[in-house]
Order: sequence, then structure tokens, then C-alpha cells
Amino acid sequence: MLPLKPDPAAVLNQAMRSLTRATITTGLAALDRGIRPAEFIEKTWPEDDGVDLVLRAATHPTTRADAPALSAISTAFLSAMVPMSAAADLFTRSLSLSFAPGVATISVPRLAIPSADFVLEGTAIPLVQGSPVTAAVLLPAPSRSW
Repeated sequence: MLPLKPDPAAVLNQAMRSLTRATITTGLAALDRGIRPAEFIEKTWPEDDGVDLVLRAATHPTTRADAPALSAISTAFLSAMVPMSAAADLFTRSLSLSFAPGVATISVPRLAIPSADFVLEGTAIPLVQGSPVTAAVLLPAPSRSW
């Protein structure tokens, strides 16, 4: 249960709890073929809706727009991997872009670096200034039906 006061740590903790419970359920089902994951989850953790989202069978490509709880789970998983993975640490430090409702494109700028000229020995290095240009325009991925 989430507290009434918004607490990002509570959301991440709940997401990690769901991911851990899904991992436990998958492991137990692999060891004992008599265990049905959906029934085990319902019996053991009836209040945890996130476990069902993680273990749901693939029927169509799920996006974070379809299941916002998956966004919290993926963020929590990435944060949990930071002590063991340099890539996870870089991902958490990098620029994160997302399409808000009604946003059709995101323009990502970059600096155009001017070409360097030869500098004679003993002369000052000229100061050059880069100019901003739009490097990439991001579009949302189209929905695919398999």
C-alpha cells in the first residue's frame, strides 16, 4: 500500500517487491511443475497487482502507456542494478525523454562544432563558438500488432 503523502521511494520499493515476488514465483514454478504461477500469486500475495503485470503472458506488445506500473518496475530494477552494473549507473545518469500525452515529436539539439584551423607555434589559439542545431527529431514508435 502506498502512503498518502507522495513518496518516490515507496513506489520504487513496491515495484522491487513485485519484481522479487515474480522471480520467486517463476523459480518455484520451474522447480515444481505442479505450481501454477497465477494461483500461487493469488494465494500468497493477493494485494500485489504488480506481480501479475510482470508475469503476464505476451499477448501483444505492452507499452508503458498501457501499463504505467511497468514503468515503476523497470525504473526500480535499473536502480537496483547500479551497484553491480556500470551501464545501469550510466543509464540512470543519462538524459531521459518521454512523450507526454499530446506531444508528437521531441527535438534533441546538439552543438555544431566548427572546423579547427592550423595554429602557428607561439600564436594564440583562436576562440571559436559552436552553434546549436537540431540533431534529431524523435517520433513515438507506432503500435504494432503481431
